[in-house]
Amino acid sequence: MTKLLFLLALLFMPAVAHADMAIVATVNDEAISSSDLEGRVRLALLGSGIKPNEETLGRLREQVLRSLIDERLQTQEAKRLGIDVDEKMVDEEVSKLAQQNRQTLQTLPAFFARNGVPISALREQIRASIAWAMVVQRKLRPQVNITDSDVDAEFSRRAAAAGQQEYLAAEIFLPVQGSAQDAAVRQAALRLIDQMARGIRFSAVARQFSQAPSAARGGDLGWVRAGQLEPELDDALRSISPGALTPPVRTANGYYILMLREQRVITASRAGPSGPATLDLRQVLLPVAKSAAATEVTAASVRLKDYAAQSKSCTDMERIAQDLGDRRKGNLGRVKLADLPSAVQALLVNLPDSTPSAPLRNDRGVLYLMICGREAAQTATNEDRKEISTRLGTERLDLLARRYLRDLRQDAFVDIRR
Repeated sequence: MTKLLFLLALLFMPAVAHADMAIVATVNDEAISSSDLEGRVRLALLGSGIKPNEETLGRLREQVLRSLIDERLQTQEAKRLGIDVDEKMVDEEVSKLAQQNRQTLQTLPAFFARNGVPISALREQIRASIAWAMVVQRKLRPQVNITDSDVDAEFSRRAAAAGQQEYLAAEIFLPVQGSAQDAAVRQAALRLIDQMARGIRFSAVARQFSQAPSAARGGDLGWVRAGQLEPELDDALRSISPGALTPPVRTANGYYILMLREQRVITASRAGPSGPATLDLRQVLLPVAKSAAATEVTAASVRLKDYAAQSKSCTDMERIAQDLGDRRKGNLGRVKLADLPSAVQALLVNLPDSTPSAPLRNDRGVLYLMICGREAAQTATNEDRKEISTRLGTERLDLLARRYLRDLRQDAFVDIRR
Protein backbone atom coordinates (compact mmCIF):
# COMPACT_ATOMS: atom_id res chain seq x y z
CA MET A 1 0.00 0.00 0.00
CA THR A 2 1.43 3.37 -0.95
CA LYS A 3 1.94 6.09 1.62
CA LEU A 4 -0.94 8.04 0.06
CA LEU A 5 -3.37 5.13 0.32
CA PHE A 6 -2.22 4.30 3.85
CA LEU A 7 -2.95 7.87 4.91
CA LEU A 8 -6.32 7.76 3.21
CA ALA A 9 -7.15 4.52 4.99
CA LEU A 10 -6.29 5.99 8.36
CA LEU A 11 -8.30 9.14 7.70
CA PHE A 12 -11.35 7.67 6.04
CA MET A 13 -12.02 4.07 7.01
CA PRO A 14 -12.98 4.49 10.67
CA ALA A 15 -15.54 7.17 9.87
CA VAL A 16 -16.99 5.26 6.93
CA ALA A 17 -17.22 2.01 8.87
CA HIS A 18 -19.49 3.58 11.49
CA ALA A 19 -21.42 6.03 9.34
CA ASP A 20 -21.74 4.79 5.78
CA MET A 21 -25.35 5.91 5.59
CA ALA A 22 -25.12 9.07 7.69
CA ILE A 23 -26.80 11.97 5.89
CA VAL A 24 -24.49 14.92 5.22
CA ALA A 25 -26.91 16.97 3.10
CA THR A 26 -30.40 16.95 1.67
CA VAL A 27 -31.13 18.47 -1.74
CA ASN A 28 -34.88 18.97 -2.09
CA ASP A 29 -36.09 15.47 -1.17
CA GLU A 30 -32.87 13.61 -1.98
CA ALA A 31 -30.15 12.75 0.53
CA ILE A 32 -26.38 12.75 0.11
CA SER A 33 -24.78 10.18 2.41
CA SER A 34 -21.36 10.27 4.02
CA SER A 35 -20.34 7.32 1.84
CA ASP A 36 -21.34 9.32 -1.27
CA LEU A 37 -19.18 12.19 -0.07
CA GLU A 38 -16.16 10.13 0.96
CA GLY A 39 -16.22 8.18 -2.30
CA ARG A 40 -16.15 11.41 -4.27
CA VAL A 41 -13.39 12.88 -2.09
CA ARG A 42 -11.25 9.83 -2.86
CA LEU A 43 -12.08 10.19 -6.56
CA ALA A 44 -11.05 13.85 -6.46
CA LEU A 45 -7.78 13.00 -4.75
CA LEU A 46 -7.01 10.29 -7.28
CA GLY A 47 -7.93 12.47 -10.25
CA SER A 48 -6.13 15.62 -9.11
CA GLY A 49 -3.08 14.12 -7.42
CA ILE A 50 -3.57 16.33 -4.35
CA LYS A 51 -1.80 14.94 -1.27
CA PRO A 52 -4.18 14.81 1.70
CA ASN A 53 -3.68 16.07 5.22
CA GLU A 54 -6.25 16.97 7.85
CA GLU A 55 -6.68 20.56 6.67
CA THR A 56 -6.73 19.60 2.99
CA LEU A 57 -9.32 16.89 3.53
CA GLY A 58 -11.58 19.20 5.50
CA ARG A 59 -11.57 21.84 2.78
CA LEU A 60 -11.87 19.30 -0.02
CA ARG A 61 -14.93 17.77 1.62
CA GLU A 62 -16.60 21.19 1.60
CA GLN A 63 -15.82 21.76 -2.07
CA VAL A 64 -16.76 18.23 -3.13
CA LEU A 65 -20.02 18.48 -1.20
CA ARG A 66 -20.91 21.64 -3.12
CA SER A 67 -20.18 19.77 -6.36
CA LEU A 68 -22.40 16.88 -5.25
CA ILE A 69 -25.22 19.28 -4.42
CA ASP A 70 -24.99 20.82 -7.90
CA GLU A 71 -25.01 17.36 -9.46
CA ARG A 72 -28.14 16.41 -7.53
CA LEU A 73 -29.83 19.57 -8.80
CA GLN A 74 -28.77 18.72 -12.34
CA THR A 75 -29.96 15.12 -12.23
CA GLN A 76 -33.22 16.16 -10.54
CA GLU A 77 -33.87 18.64 -13.34
CA ALA A 78 -33.12 15.94 -15.91
CA LYS A 79 -35.60 13.63 -14.20
CA ARG A 80 -38.23 16.39 -14.12
CA LEU A 81 -37.81 16.79 -17.89
CA GLY A 82 -38.10 13.04 -18.47
CA ILE A 83 -34.45 12.66 -19.45
CA ASP A 84 -32.96 9.24 -18.75
CA VAL A 85 -29.26 8.42 -19.06
CA ASP A 86 -28.79 4.98 -20.53
CA GLU A 87 -26.16 2.73 -18.91
CA LYS A 88 -24.51 2.31 -22.31
CA MET A 89 -23.89 6.07 -22.42
CA VAL A 90 -22.14 5.88 -19.05
CA ASP A 91 -20.14 2.84 -20.19
CA GLU A 92 -18.91 4.73 -23.24
CA GLU A 93 -17.56 7.59 -21.14
CA VAL A 94 -16.03 5.21 -18.59
CA SER A 95 -14.33 3.37 -21.47
CA LYS A 96 -12.79 6.63 -22.69
CA LEU A 97 -11.41 7.31 -19.22
CA ALA A 98 -10.14 3.74 -19.00
CA GLN A 99 -8.22 4.12 -22.25
CA GLN A 100 -6.59 7.30 -20.95
CA ASN A 101 -5.33 5.25 -17.98
CA ARG A 102 -4.34 2.27 -20.13
CA GLN A 103 -7.23 0.24 -18.73
CA THR A 104 -10.41 -1.28 -20.10
CA LEU A 105 -14.04 -1.13 -19.02
CA GLN A 106 -13.52 -4.52 -17.38
CA THR A 107 -10.24 -3.77 -15.58
CA LEU A 108 -10.98 -0.20 -14.44
CA PRO A 109 -13.03 -1.22 -11.35
CA ALA A 110 -10.07 -3.23 -10.03
CA PHE A 111 -7.73 -0.30 -10.75
CA PHE A 112 -10.01 2.01 -8.77
CA ALA A 113 -10.34 -0.52 -5.96
CA ARG A 114 -6.55 -0.73 -5.63
CA ASN A 115 -6.55 3.04 -5.18
CA GLY A 116 -9.36 3.00 -2.63
CA VAL A 117 -11.95 4.60 -4.93
CA PRO A 118 -15.42 3.07 -5.48
CA ILE A 119 -16.16 2.83 -9.20
CA SER A 120 -19.71 3.94 -8.40
CA ALA A 121 -18.37 7.40 -7.53
CA LEU A 122 -16.99 7.77 -11.04
CA ARG A 123 -20.12 6.41 -12.72
CA GLU A 124 -22.41 8.77 -10.80
CA GLN A 125 -20.22 11.74 -11.66
CA ILE A 126 -20.30 10.80 -15.33
CA ARG A 127 -24.06 10.13 -15.21
CA ALA A 128 -24.71 13.61 -13.81
CA SER A 129 -22.48 15.21 -16.45
CA ILE A 130 -24.30 13.45 -19.28
CA ALA A 131 -27.72 14.27 -17.81
CA TRP A 132 -26.87 17.96 -17.51
CA ALA A 133 -25.51 18.09 -21.06
CA MET A 134 -28.82 16.61 -22.27
CA VAL A 135 -30.79 19.16 -20.22
CA VAL A 136 -28.75 22.02 -21.68
CA GLN A 137 -29.25 20.76 -25.23
CA ARG A 138 -32.99 20.32 -24.80
CA LYS A 139 -33.84 23.43 -22.80
CA LEU A 140 -31.20 25.97 -23.78
CA ARG A 141 -29.84 25.09 -27.20
CA PRO A 142 -33.04 26.27 -28.98
CA GLN A 143 -32.53 29.70 -27.36
CA VAL A 144 -29.13 30.14 -29.05
CA ASN A 145 -29.43 31.65 -32.52
CA ILE A 146 -26.25 33.01 -34.06
CA THR A 147 -27.12 35.28 -36.99
CA ASP A 148 -25.02 36.52 -39.91
CA SER A 149 -24.97 39.91 -38.19
CA ASP A 150 -23.49 38.31 -35.07
CA VAL A 151 -20.72 36.74 -37.14
CA ASP A 152 -20.04 40.00 -39.01
CA ALA A 153 -19.83 41.87 -35.71
CA GLU A 154 -17.30 39.35 -34.38
CA PHE A 155 -15.13 39.78 -37.47
CA SER A 156 -15.23 43.54 -36.88
CA ARG A 157 -14.23 43.07 -33.24
CA ARG A 158 -11.35 40.86 -34.33
CA ALA A 159 -10.10 43.46 -36.79
CA ALA A 160 -10.33 46.21 -34.17
CA ALA A 161 -8.38 44.01 -31.73
CA ALA A 162 -5.29 43.83 -33.93
CA GLY A 163 -2.36 45.21 -31.97
CA GLN A 164 -3.87 44.24 -28.62
CA GLN A 165 -2.70 41.46 -26.33
CA GLU A 166 -4.45 38.11 -26.24
CA TYR A 167 -4.01 35.38 -23.67
CA LEU A 168 -3.97 31.58 -23.78
CA ALA A 169 -5.66 30.90 -20.46
CA ALA A 170 -7.36 28.28 -18.32
CA GLU A 171 -9.83 28.66 -15.45
CA ILE A 172 -11.06 27.06 -12.27
CA PHE A 173 -14.40 28.39 -11.05
CA LEU A 174 -15.77 27.89 -7.54
CA PRO A 175 -19.28 29.30 -7.12
CA VAL A 176 -20.34 31.22 -4.00
CA GLN A 177 -23.93 30.55 -3.00
CA GLY A 178 -24.61 33.32 -0.51
CA SER A 179 -22.32 35.59 1.50
CA ALA A 180 -22.00 33.02 4.30
CA GLN A 181 -19.95 30.81 1.95
CA ASP A 182 -17.58 33.52 0.74
CA ALA A 183 -14.74 32.97 3.21
CA ALA A 184 -14.88 29.18 2.94
CA VAL A 185 -14.84 29.20 -0.86
CA ARG A 186 -11.95 31.65 -0.93
CA GLN A 187 -9.99 29.44 1.45
CA ALA A 188 -10.73 26.45 -0.78
CA ALA A 189 -9.38 28.40 -3.76
CA LEU A 190 -6.23 29.31 -1.84
CA ARG A 191 -5.73 25.67 -0.89
CA LEU A 192 -6.00 24.60 -4.52
CA ILE A 193 -3.48 27.27 -5.53
CA ASP A 194 -1.11 26.00 -2.85
CA GLN A 195 -1.44 22.42 -4.13
CA MET A 196 -0.77 23.53 -7.71
CA ALA A 197 2.28 25.49 -6.55
CA ARG A 198 3.55 22.15 -5.18
CA GLY A 199 3.34 20.58 -8.62
CA ILE A 200 -0.26 19.35 -9.04
CA ARG A 201 -1.39 19.87 -12.65
CA PHE A 202 -3.88 22.69 -13.22
CA SER A 203 -5.90 20.61 -15.68
CA ALA A 204 -6.34 17.78 -13.16
CA VAL A 205 -7.55 20.16 -10.46
CA ALA A 206 -9.90 21.89 -12.91
CA ARG A 207 -11.50 18.59 -13.97
CA GLN A 208 -12.20 17.59 -10.38
CA PHE A 209 -13.13 20.88 -8.71
CA SER A 210 -14.08 23.56 -11.24
CA GLN A 211 -17.79 24.24 -11.68
CA ALA A 212 -17.35 25.95 -15.07
CA PRO A 213 -18.35 24.23 -18.34
CA SER A 214 -14.63 24.30 -19.24
CA ALA A 215 -13.91 21.76 -16.47
CA ALA A 216 -14.34 18.90 -18.96
CA ARG A 217 -11.49 20.45 -20.98
CA GLY A 218 -9.19 20.80 -17.98
CA GLY A 219 -10.28 24.43 -17.62
CA ASP A 220 -8.98 25.39 -21.05
CA LEU A 221 -10.36 28.70 -22.38
CA GLY A 222 -8.28 28.92 -25.55
CA TRP A 223 -7.09 32.35 -26.71
CA VAL A 224 -9.03 35.24 -25.15
CA ARG A 225 -8.64 38.99 -25.42
CA ALA A 226 -9.74 42.00 -23.41
CA GLY A 227 -13.52 42.23 -23.21
CA GLN A 228 -14.23 38.52 -23.67
CA LEU A 229 -14.04 37.82 -19.93
CA GLU A 230 -15.44 39.69 -16.97
CA PRO A 231 -13.49 42.90 -16.20
CA GLU A 232 -12.04 41.46 -12.97
CA LEU A 233 -10.66 38.50 -14.93
CA ASP A 234 -9.26 40.72 -17.67
CA ASP A 235 -7.39 42.74 -15.06
CA ALA A 236 -6.10 39.60 -13.35
CA LEU A 237 -4.72 38.14 -16.59
CA ARG A 238 -2.92 41.38 -17.42
CA SER A 239 -1.20 41.33 -14.03
CA ILE A 240 0.59 37.95 -14.36
CA SER A 241 3.27 36.42 -16.56
CA PRO A 242 3.03 33.23 -18.63
CA GLY A 243 3.13 30.14 -16.42
CA ALA A 244 1.71 31.96 -13.39
CA LEU A 245 -1.57 31.63 -11.51
CA THR A 246 -3.76 34.49 -10.33
CA PRO A 247 -4.82 34.70 -6.69
CA PRO A 248 -8.53 33.97 -6.17
CA VAL A 249 -10.49 36.51 -8.22
CA ARG A 250 -13.94 37.39 -6.87
CA THR A 251 -16.72 38.02 -9.38
CA ALA A 252 -20.45 38.32 -8.92
CA ASN A 253 -20.88 34.53 -9.04
CA GLY A 254 -17.87 33.19 -7.18
CA TYR A 255 -14.09 32.84 -7.21
CA TYR A 256 -11.89 32.15 -10.22
CA ILE A 257 -8.32 30.92 -10.44
CA LEU A 258 -6.75 31.70 -13.81
CA MET A 259 -3.61 30.26 -15.35
CA LEU A 260 -1.83 32.15 -18.13
CA ARG A 261 -0.10 29.75 -20.51
CA GLU A 262 1.02 32.21 -23.22
CA GLN A 263 0.36 35.73 -24.44
CA ARG A 264 0.89 37.44 -27.78
CA VAL A 265 0.00 40.52 -29.80
CA ILE A 266 -2.95 40.02 -32.12
CA THR A 267 -1.63 40.53 -35.64
CA ALA A 268 -3.78 41.25 -38.66
CA SER A 269 -3.44 37.65 -39.84
CA ARG A 270 -4.86 36.40 -36.53
CA ALA A 271 -7.44 39.18 -36.31
CA GLY A 272 -9.46 37.55 -39.05
CA PRO A 273 -10.50 37.98 -42.66
CA SER A 274 -11.97 41.43 -42.13
CA GLY A 275 -8.56 43.07 -41.69
CA PRO A 276 -7.08 44.94 -44.70
CA ALA A 277 -4.81 42.58 -46.63
CA THR A 278 -2.43 45.08 -48.28
CA LEU A 279 -1.39 48.69 -47.62
CA ASP A 280 0.32 51.22 -49.91
CA LEU A 281 2.89 52.75 -47.52
CA ARG A 282 5.18 55.79 -47.36
CA GLN A 283 7.76 56.53 -44.69
CA VAL A 284 9.99 59.34 -43.53
CA LEU A 285 13.14 58.00 -41.85
CA LEU A 286 15.81 59.88 -39.92
CA PRO A 287 18.85 57.59 -39.66
CA VAL A 288 20.13 57.10 -36.12
CA ALA A 289 22.68 54.44 -35.21
CA LYS A 290 21.47 51.54 -33.10
CA SER A 291 24.11 52.41 -30.48
CA ALA A 292 23.29 56.15 -30.46
CA ALA A 293 23.01 57.96 -27.16
CA ALA A 294 19.55 58.70 -25.78
CA THR A 295 20.05 62.44 -26.35
CA GLU A 296 20.69 61.83 -30.06
CA VAL A 297 17.54 59.71 -30.36
CA THR A 298 15.50 62.36 -28.57
CA ALA A 299 16.77 65.12 -30.87
CA ALA A 300 15.89 63.05 -33.94
CA SER A 301 12.42 62.35 -32.56
CA VAL A 302 11.74 66.04 -31.98
CA ARG A 303 12.87 66.83 -35.51
CA LEU A 304 10.72 64.01 -36.87
CA LYS A 305 7.62 65.38 -35.17
CA ASP A 306 8.16 68.67 -37.01
CA TYR A 307 8.20 66.78 -40.31
CA ALA A 308 5.09 64.81 -39.32
CA ALA A 309 3.24 68.07 -38.64
CA GLN A 310 3.98 69.11 -42.26
CA SER A 311 2.71 65.80 -43.70
CA LYS A 312 -0.88 66.37 -44.76
CA SER A 313 -0.80 63.96 -47.72
CA CYS A 314 1.25 61.25 -49.36
CA THR A 315 2.66 63.89 -51.70
CA ASP A 316 4.02 65.73 -48.65
CA MET A 317 5.56 62.48 -47.41
CA GLU A 318 7.32 61.88 -50.73
CA ARG A 319 8.66 65.46 -50.84
CA ILE A 320 10.03 65.32 -47.28
CA ALA A 321 11.59 61.89 -47.83
CA GLN A 322 13.26 63.09 -51.04
CA ASP A 323 14.58 66.21 -49.30
CA LEU A 324 16.15 63.92 -46.69
CA GLY A 325 17.97 61.99 -49.41
CA ASP A 326 15.62 59.05 -49.93
CA ARG A 327 15.78 58.31 -53.68
CA ARG A 328 12.63 56.22 -53.50
CA LYS A 329 10.77 59.16 -51.91
CA GLY A 330 9.94 57.00 -48.91
CA ASN A 331 7.85 54.71 -51.09
CA LEU A 332 7.64 51.28 -49.43
CA GLY A 333 5.17 50.09 -52.04
CA ARG A 334 2.35 47.66 -51.42
CA VAL A 335 2.94 45.69 -48.22
CA LYS A 336 0.88 42.96 -46.58
CA LEU A 337 -0.01 44.11 -43.10
CA ALA A 338 0.37 40.56 -41.78
CA ASP A 339 4.03 40.53 -42.97
CA LEU A 340 5.05 43.60 -40.99
CA PRO A 341 6.56 43.41 -37.48
CA SER A 342 3.95 43.32 -34.72
CA ALA A 343 4.95 46.79 -33.45
CA VAL A 344 4.35 48.25 -36.92
CA GLN A 345 1.06 46.39 -37.28
CA ALA A 346 -0.12 47.84 -33.98
CA LEU A 347 0.83 51.30 -35.24
CA LEU A 348 -1.05 50.97 -38.53
CA VAL A 349 -4.06 48.77 -37.95
CA ASN A 350 -6.38 51.61 -36.91
CA LEU A 351 -4.53 54.47 -38.63
CA PRO A 352 -6.70 56.46 -41.10
CA ASP A 353 -5.41 56.98 -44.63
CA SER A 354 -3.24 60.08 -45.32
CA THR A 355 -2.48 60.51 -41.61
CA PRO A 356 1.07 60.39 -40.20
CA SER A 357 1.61 57.68 -37.62
CA ALA A 358 3.25 58.12 -34.25
CA PRO A 359 7.08 58.04 -34.30
CA LEU A 360 8.68 54.60 -34.22
CA ARG A 361 12.24 53.64 -33.27
CA ASN A 362 13.92 50.76 -35.11
CA ASP A 363 17.47 49.57 -35.78
CA ARG A 364 17.93 52.12 -38.59
CA GLY A 365 16.64 55.21 -36.86
CA VAL A 366 13.33 56.93 -36.10
CA LEU A 367 10.49 57.08 -38.59
CA TYR A 368 6.83 57.67 -39.16
CA LEU A 369 4.50 56.09 -41.72
CA MET A 370 1.46 57.00 -43.79
CA ILE A 371 -1.09 54.77 -45.51
CA CYS A 372 -1.75 55.93 -49.07
CA GLY A 373 -4.21 53.24 -50.07
CA ARG A 374 -5.64 49.85 -49.17
CA GLU A 375 -6.69 46.78 -51.06
CA ALA A 376 -10.12 45.31 -50.46
CA ALA A 377 -10.50 43.29 -47.29
CA GLN A 378 -10.07 39.57 -47.41
CA THR A 379 -13.25 37.62 -47.93
CA ALA A 380 -14.31 35.36 -45.11
CA THR A 381 -14.70 31.77 -46.23
CA ASN A 382 -17.61 29.58 -45.22
CA GLU A 383 -15.25 27.72 -42.90
CA ASP A 384 -14.21 31.01 -41.24
CA ARG A 385 -17.84 31.92 -40.64
CA LYS A 386 -18.70 28.44 -39.40
CA GLU A 387 -15.84 28.51 -36.90
CA ILE A 388 -16.94 31.90 -35.56
CA SER A 389 -20.60 30.84 -35.39
CA THR A 390 -19.72 27.67 -33.47
CA ARG A 391 -17.57 29.51 -30.96
CA LEU A 392 -20.17 32.22 -30.35
CA GLY A 393 -22.83 29.56 -29.91
CA THR A 394 -20.73 27.67 -27.37
CA GLU A 395 -20.03 30.85 -25.39
CA ARG A 396 -23.73 31.77 -25.24
CA LEU A 397 -24.76 28.24 -24.33
CA ASP A 398 -22.21 28.12 -21.50
CA LEU A 399 -23.53 31.43 -20.15
CA LEU A 400 -27.14 30.22 -20.27
CA ALA A 401 -26.15 26.97 -18.55
CA ARG A 402 -24.51 28.85 -15.68
CA ARG A 403 -27.60 31.00 -15.22
CA TYR A 404 -29.85 27.93 -15.36
CA LEU A 405 -27.87 26.18 -12.60
CA ARG A 406 -27.80 29.38 -10.54
CA ASP A 407 -31.61 29.54 -10.73
CA LEU A 408 -31.90 25.90 -9.70
CA ARG A 409 -29.72 26.62 -6.65
CA GLN A 410 -31.84 29.61 -5.68
CA ASP A 411 -35.09 27.67 -5.93
CA ALA A 412 -33.84 24.52 -4.17
CA PHE A 413 -34.15 23.45 -0.56
CA VAL A 414 -30.67 22.47 0.57
CA ASP A 415 -29.94 21.33 4.12
CA ILE A 416 -26.27 20.77 4.95
CA ARG A 417 -25.69 18.91 8.20
CA ARG A 418 -22.51 19.90 10.01
